Amino acid sequence: MQGEGLLEKLTGTYMDGTPVRAVPSTVRRQRSIAEHIQRLLESRKGMLVHMPDFGMPDIGDLFRRLPGSAIEIQTEMETLIRTYEPRMENVRVQFVEFEPGHARVRFRISGSLKGAGRVQFESSFFPNGRGLVRATG
Repeated sequence: MQGEGLLEKLTGTYMDGTPVRAVPSTVRRQRSIAEHIQRLLESRKGMLVHMPDFGMPDIGDLFRRLPGSAIEIQTEMETLIRTYEPRMENVRVQFVEFEPGHARVRFRISGSLKGAGRVQFESSFFPNGRGLVRATG
């Protein structure tokens, strides 16, 4: 199975402009999934008329209610990834910590890649709604 997702196949690059060919084939799928999850988490719910459940609710609002809203964010993330990232199964999202000094909240995303074993990512959210997802294992 190829490691690239549709966007990488169409553009030949990852989000940061790195050519797909420059990335070892053993990590392409994991990187593609991390970038797709990041796109999912940075999208806002209700922005796509034909998929009203696509995206996250207003992160700014959720951020103001931290740490109490961490479970709400966790649940939304897990549902979104299970629905819109078909290359993963057995998805589980865990709250890691809220770092007020760095204005970020972190989560661990774990699951299985279909046909390829376990995978783990770390996701960070910032008050401006931006996120960062990276593979950690």
